[in-house]
Amino acid sequence: MLATCSEYIGCMQRIQPCHTILLDTHIANYYTAVVMKTPRLLGGFENLLLLVILRLDDRAYGVAIRKELLDEADKDVAIGAIYTGLDRLEQKGFVHSWSGEPTPERGGRAKKFYGVTAQGKKALQETHRAIHRLSTGLEGSLTACLSF
Repeated sequence: MLATCSEYIGCMQRIQPCHTILLDTHIANYYTAVVMKTPRLLGGFENLLLLVILRLDDRAYGVAIRKELLDEADKDVAIGAIYTGLDRLEQKGFVHSWSGEPTPERGGRAKKFYGVTAQGKKALQETHRAIHRLSTGLEGSLTACLSF
């Protein structure tokens, strides 16, 4: 059976570019969802954020995190990118947040503080363990690029 794009739109949301499509009498879309047994490793920025939050302990809030990234990791990160990363880490259950007391110097607004959860610490350990295993035996090769 031949169908034009306007007839096919009922089966799909949108087709670009529009062509005449040969359709079978039955259309079925299948996909496979794979659940991985081991969680994925942290990305570089996630790793840095979690480490900074651990370093700052109960003083970890947006501006302090940005300052620590700049001072200790030489990373000048926009505050919006930091908050986006923190939101994603919170959605994954790697950090939790709470509001501090409102302060006059902030116009009566409270700071939002962050802490690393047990799940976040586990993700950090797994990531650092994988990095250590992968770099074991490469000390000579890494000397030039890892000299501090």
